[in-house]
Amino acid sequence: MTIHLGHAMPKICRIGVSILLVSLSAFSLCSCRLALGRETTYWNLNPSGPAHQPWRERCESLLKEVRQMTQRSIRYDPAYVRLSYPWGDPPADTGVCADLVVRGLRFIGRDLQQELHEDLGANFAQYPQRWNLRRADPHIDHRRVPNLQKYFERSHRDRVLPRDVALQPCDLVIWDLGGGLSHIGWVSDHIAPSGQLKILHHISGRPSEDDVLTSWPQLQRVRPALQADSALTPKPSQRPHRVMVIPPQAHGAKTQDP
Repeated sequence: MTIHLGHAMPKICRIGVSILLVSLSAFSLCSCRLALGRETTYWNLNPSGPAHQPWRERCESLLKEVRQMTQRSIRYDPAYVRLSYPWGDPPADTGVCADLVVRGLRFIGRDLQQELHEDLGANFAQYPQRWNLRRADPHIDHRRVPNLQKYFERSHRDRVLPRDVALQPCDLVIWDLGGGLSHIGWVSDHIAPSGQLKILHHISGRPSEDDVLTSWPQLQRVRPALQADSALTPKPSQRPHRVMVIPPQAHGAKTQDP
């Protein structure tokens, strides 16, 4: 049998090129799918959203602000610090999990330091008695997760969620870490490869965004109001440097959070 290489080689080359192109196309498609997977958000999967547009804008802005904190050198430091009041904050390069929550809500105009201090001061016996205190302390009370948990239970503005209600971005979760320790974090709008919503939190090192929703037993799920309380609106000199400017609502527009 005679093989004519002069005719066979071009055909072999064409087949090889075809196989290479098919492989490259498959690799590109796979890479695109992986990239889309990394960027999948709650809003991509729920384009209509669970609520009205103003709430979504506030939620996305809040999460963007909190996410920026994960890029800053903010070290975990639970030390007692004397703060101004209201709108007092520890040094910008330090914080704990509760500070990430307080700073996030301040961006949309809420001050948990003042809200919790006023309620705790008027209802001291209703709050956890774990720190041998005799009265409310505006320097530390709002930075303690058990106090935040009790405040959300008592708040007329924030909604404690039953376990059968699905979480959505800007919800808060409180976990039991064991040993008498609890933890709090924001529910992100980014979806992890596991299919769960990620959590923006500060548990050690610096703030991070992780797939930890089910890593510890959950004590409480909260849907916080993303609106400032006009009765607690601070003077301009008391506001932090970064506060979201919320435009006035159009006549007849829905103003309540979902």
